[in-house]
Amino acid sequence: MKLESALVFEELKEQFPEAEFHTNGRSLLLGRPLLYSPGRKTEPERLYVAEGPEQPASGGRNAWIYTQREKPAELSGVYLWLPQDLAQVFNQVQKIYDRYEAWEQQMQQLESRPGSLRTLLLEGQKMLGNPLALLSADFTLRAQTGMKQNLFERKASSIDFFNSLRQDEFYARNNQERQPYLLPASIIPYRSWNINLFQEEEMVCRLLLLEQDRSLRKCDGFLLQQMAPHISRMLEAEGGLAQPNHLHNIFHRILSDRTADYMEMSSQLEELGWAAEDIYFCVVLKISADMDQKTSANFLCGYLEQTYRFCCSLPFRDRIAAFFDISKIGKSLREISKELKYFIRESFLKAGYSRCMKGHNNLHRQYLQARIALETGSREKPYLWIHHFNGAAFPYLLEQAQRRLPSDMVCHEGLLALRQHDQQYGTEYLRTLWTYMEAQYNAAQAAQRLFIHRSTFLKRLERIKKLMNSSLDDMDERIYLAFSFRLLDAQNKSKHMG
Repeated sequence: MKLESALVFEELKEQFPEAEFHTNGRSLLLGRPLLYSPGRKTEPERLYVAEGPEQPASGGRNAWIYTQREKPAELSGVYLWLPQDLAQVFNQVQKIYDRYEAWEQQMQQLESRPGSLRTLLLEGQKMLGNPLALLSADFTLRAQTGMKQNLFERKASSIDFFNSLRQDEFYARNNQERQPYLLPASIIPYRSWNINLFQEEEMVCRLLLLEQDRSLRKCDGFLLQQMAPHISRMLEAEGGLAQPNHLHNIFHRILSDRTADYMEMSSQLEELGWAAEDIYFCVVLKISADMDQKTSANFLCGYLEQTYRFCCSLPFRDRIAAFFDISKIGKSLREISKELKYFIRESFLKAGYSRCMKGHNNLHRQYLQARIALETGSREKPYLWIHHFNGAAFPYLLEQAQRRLPSDMVCHEGLLALRQHDQQYGTEYLRTLWTYMEAQYNAAQAAQRLFIHRSTFLKRLERIKKLMNSSLDDMDERIYLAFSFRLLDAQNKSKHMG
């Protein structure tokens, strides 16, 4: 086993306070020590113990320990000077290597034992002298040891903690780092050495060494790096980080599989306590584009499920879909919406809400409602965080009406005739008709709103009916006219925005 030069020097400094060392800003990985004899050829990447400074050229790939009583005047490279007996120093260095090799062997043995992740962390704590924690990328605590306080338990892993860390520039910069990195005591109240663990090129866990019982050393990062492969292999042997979630699988099929047997899925939901007689609603969440999508989605889904027992929240495509059984939760849509308002805003999310519906047959449609609410509402009112389907339904209908044909080809032909007449002769027939409709087809009220005499209004109305070739008495036509006015209004807004 090769050890970092700084680690060996730190260990010797703890045993012999009079030792002085110089790393020249470098960290060398060195094999077991050798005694140096003058004139002997040196091997690369070795730690040599010598009495005097007779140092041959080695290309800077070796480190030296000198035991001469008087410190030599000129020393260079990576070295440690320790005025002790040469044989004693050599034996002490051998013991350091023995101890770390025994530690490495112990970790290898623990790898093959199921459920020994915490035991491995305990071995690490004994060697490094500080508490260790293993966090999933979504901040779920996998294992910890030696903590004086539960920093990462449910209360500490709140949405505030997650959002603060997620927005921390230093943390974000190191989130994909392959080498150990030191995080300052800011959001977490202790400095910590960290190393990211990867599976299939994806960061899945973070191993932390927290500065509690002793000061962190530079070489602690190297030791954390030695632990990382063993922990990664243990996680892989246990099936990785993702634990099978039957409820998630059911809802994923509901959202994605159009050929799925709904009777079968309803039966499966019943077995898990999600009754066919219960009332459900769906929320679709959009994560801010400048954030780590997968990490954020996994954490936010976990947070919702831990906050509401009968909530199933899962990443789906580029969104989060969360289903709530409000019959089991015992709260109304209004109450849950009020509770989630600050969570959505402070997590920089956009949300779409479906309507409440009974049973399992509409779950996929509720997802579509929530997605429509989010997408249509965000276009109509981008300054809002939350959009409900009831508020987005009519704008959605307007959009759908223009998907294949433009507004002019969909709306009531009589309105187009009125618009053309207004443009050609400067009349206000469109405004007159709209005011009449707003007044519930009451001529007196319409005339009053237009500030004209009732008889004048009636004469104008007759010309409008003649131009439109309509009596305006048919209910379906009235609905069509109202819808057509909205289409033309949307068209005008689009032109002005363009």
